[in-house]
Amino acid sequence: MDIRRLLGAVTLLGLLSLAVLIGSPLEVFFDIPSLLLTLGGGAAAWLTMSGRGVREVFTTLRATQPSKSDLAASLHTVRTGRRAFWLVGVLGTLIGLIQMLQALDDPAAIGPALAVSLITLVYAFLANIFFIAPLEQRVIARRCAQSDSEATPQLVQQLDASRDALDALRRRARENTAEKR
Repeated sequence: MDIRRLLGAVTLLGLLSLAVLIGSPLEVFFDIPSLLLTLGGGAAAWLTMSGRGVREVFTTLRATQPSKSDLAASLHTVRTGRRAFWLVGVLGTLIGLIQMLQALDDPAAIGPALAVSLITLVYAFLANIFFIAPLEQRVIARRCAQSDSEATPQLVQQLDASRDALDALRRRARENTAEKR
């Protein structure tokens, strides 16, 4: 990690902490079950959605000369990870809201229950900004470094073609799954 990224991450974390501390104690933003659900569940969902692709991202980033197809697949896998963490964050919020609605007879419990239900979105955001986004940028940087000789419009066309191909594969997989049912 270069010094600018580290400085940016530390600055962002400091500003977020300061914003939290101005309005409330820091421990309000720590809920172990929500943290486990969002981070553990997000990682499990990512593995479920991408399988070996998650490991391949790191293998591709360590390779001295990764192929264009490996980089395209890695980029798709990282973007799938972003979706996985957000989906689990939203799921955690819905679970928390359901639990909150079950306790409507106790008005004093509504505020804390709502806060706990929303914290999963905060954890999903933090996972994305501190882990997924830097990972995505590393894959994109490797892809751009490999394509230095190509013009930028060609790279954009290749990325679009890769996305289209992956979307077609997903559609076929869904159709095959629907036919088997």
